[in-house]
Amino acid sequence: MLKIISLIIGLLAYVSVFSQNIKNSDIDSLKTILLKKDYLFHHISKKEFTKKIDLLNNKSFKKDSFYWELSTLLTQFKDPNLRIFNNKFDHFPFEVKRFKSGVFITKIDINFEHVLGYKLIGINNNSIKKIINKIQKTTNLNPDEFLNNKPLFSYLNTHNEASVTLELLSDNQKKEIITIPLNEEVDMDNLIELIPDKIPFFKQKSDRWFWSYGINYGQQLYVKYNTLLSKEYFNKMKDSLLWTEKICAKKHAMGLQRIYDAPSIDDFHNKVILKFDNKRYKKLFIDFRNNKKGHVWVTKKIINSIKNHRRLKRKKRVYLLLDKSISSATINTILEFQKHTKAVLVGEKVFGTINNSNDITIINFPKSQFKISFPNKQFKKTTLNPCIYIEQTIHNYKNGIDPILQKALDN
Repeated sequence: MLKIISLIIGLLAYVSVFSQNIKNSDIDSLKTILLKKDYLFHHISKKEFTKKIDLLNNKSFKKDSFYWELSTLLTQFKDPNLRIFNNKFDHFPFEVKRFKSGVFITKIDINFEHVLGYKLIGINNNSIKKIINKIQKTTNLNPDEFLNNKPLFSYLNTHNEASVTLELLSDNQKKEIITIPLNEEVDMDNLIELIPDKIPFFKQKSDRWFWSYGINYGQQLYVKYNTLLSKEYFNKMKDSLLWTEKICAKKHAMGLQRIYDAPSIDDFHNKVILKFDNKRYKKLFIDFRNNKKGHVWVTKKIINSIKNHRRLKRKKRVYLLLDKSISSATINTILEFQKHTKAVLVGEKVFGTINNSNDITIINFPKSQFKISFPNKQFKKTTLNPCIYIEQTIHNYKNGIDPILQKALDN
């Protein structure tokens, strides 16, 4: 019996040392990489960074805590492109979305279906404002996306293992507190969802990289970019940078088959511009919402065509629709439209940096099972200020109303 106990203790000690070595190996690699990037050290000095990252090497903690400790350190650089990724978190059984007046429940355990659409004002006896302030010190990503992150709440010491308590406001401003038991790992796909009365136009055909549709009895043309990539772009990368299809797929986090099946953007743009040779078409609406990846090069030709088109180059002929979901590549694309055309911006104010997908390097740390991205150079921070400012409300969401497109059509 004594031998078995000794064996178990030895095995646990080995696992502990092995885990520590894995952590130290990854931290040392990251330290070496980042110290070479002088352009990152504006808000934290190399000396301070070295001191803090060396402290991580000397601490013992669980894997999840290691992740959040490292994330907190990277957040001090205040660079949105320097961040850590891990998609294998456990979650509380609810999801939220931010609207004009706050954060609202959009998915939840079926036993609490009646609170769908309620405003979330507190979690585990902490106000949403207080929690978000803590999250912003821990990650560069949107804090709303972490309001159901179970390991993060444990790291912040705001989590009871047995349950999660939500403080809510109903439609008539009545407070309600619910406590959801946490018996097992949550399957987020099985939560009950707040379904809008209808699907907004810009969320349709989400599987297509780009598409167009005549609206208002064919007097206007609506163009949607879900992805700023194309067959021509990948061919350019193969020719100029000698990228293979596999490299293209890895760079843009896409399946290899999607690279082979990439649609032609030139054919699409030619058809869009050709429609405006017909005087029936009065305005062009270009929607970038939910665009997560791509490169500004993809829209160079259509920008040039609009710039030189006798009708589209006039004022109030081209409208760009945007919200906070757009990527840095999309920000860059919209700035190019503003520079060369008289396009009108409609939507939410957007903060970000000007860069494209291949300006970012993503390194896998297979031992610790997470990824870290960092910019290949310093990027200028910018703000997109719409000419027509619109924010989504929970009322519009519930009823499937798209106020951004509606306001553009009314202009």
